[in-house]
Amino acid sequence: VRMDLGYDFVNRQRLAIDDHGHGSHVAGVIAANSNNTYGMSGINAKASIIPIKVLSEDNYGSNSNIAKGIMHAVKNKAKVINMSIGGGFSSRAIEDALAYAKKQGVVVVVASGNDGANKLSYPARSQYAFSVGSSNRFDKRSAFSNYGEGLDLIAPGQDIPSYLSDGESAFWSGTSMAAPHVAGVAS
Repeated sequence: VRMDLGYDFVNRQRLAIDDHGHGSHVAGVIAANSNNTYGMSGINAKASIIPIKVLSEDNYGSNSNIAKGIMHAVKNKAKVINMSIGGGFSSRAIEDALAYAKKQGVVVVVASGNDGANKLSYPARSQYAFSVGSSNRFDKRSAFSNYGEGLDLIAPGQDIPSYLSDGESAFWSGTSMAAPHVAGVAS
């Protein structure tokens, strides 16, 4: 984890600490070391993670902070950005940041959303995003996973093991767990 490159846009501080667990779980799916004591390993244990906090501990964030987070990742030479976030409304600021990332050759992987709806959440429905829905253990779309026009693929997202910010491990489900599978492969 490249703490030296990270940033917390919520608290406006250099040190990006996960006070929820969601970001740590996602990062573990991407890059947890093999042969750890958690009984799981990430998709690419050689990947470096730049921790960028754009959501508060209650999982809310502003469009401007999300856009700043994308720009920060690109400026710090990220090759792949995982965005396990989403909402209902589009944002010009986020769209511009995503366009900039794509122009710089950065792959942006985004969770499709967990409403079970035939419509992707945003920014998954952006033309600049690689959108990922969730599959279950039977390799079928998870009932909670958003789907429809613009969905690029589905990946494992149900009952996914990883670790949390306090060092404990947990099995979580969601398109937030599916997207890092794809980001890990892309990395």
